[in-house]
Amino acid sequence: MAFANTAGGIVVIGVEDGSKNVRGVPDVLASEEKLANLVSDSIRPRLIPDIEVVPWRNLNVLAVQVYPSNTRPHYLERLGPEDGVFIRVGSTN
Repeated sequence: MAFANTAGGIVVIGVEDGSKNVRGVPDVLASEEKLANLVSDSIRPRLIPDIEVVPWRNLNVLAVQVYPSNTRPHYLERLGPEDGVFIRVGSTN
């Protein structure tokens, strides 16, 4: 959501932040579906990122491409539009 409110970006799930060690995502297809449902159910206005299973050696990671949005600001529905808006600046929200 923070990427959609700014310049977009890619999040890779299954890779450690500091070491960049690839850990993979167990049950990657179920995780992909769960992530898609969480985004659909939790973010307003509706956000549709590209979610892709990416094989890496004998593991799989999820790459989530979020494009800059024309319908921003996006917010977490449970927090509402006043408290639920996040933006990405550099490597922090």
